[in-house]
Amino acid sequence: MSEEDILCPIDCVRVGCPEADWLEKHNTFVITVIGSFSALLGVIFAYCLKSRCKNIKTPCFSCDRDVVELDSNLNAISPRNPNTISSQNVELH
Repeated sequence: MSEEDILCPIDCVRVGCPEADWLEKHNTFVITVIGSFSALLGVIFAYCLKSRCKNIKTPCFSCDRDVVELDSNLNAISPRNPNTISSQNVELH
């Protein structure tokens, strides 16, 4: 660049600093997309873990699993503080 090409002092600054590449300009967008994708995968995996389904199929993977059967006799509610509430167990049916 010659002195005739420089119209503004800002042009001098641009000569010394190279143009930022795409990732440097959009790093916040990339981090947001990666975080959103990770959160979506976490929600899907949590749903699969809590699901009572024996066969789970998605476009990416499929899973056949044994689900533990719930026994209503094992579900009992006991009080946390036996001094204030009677200590009898309540059975759910």
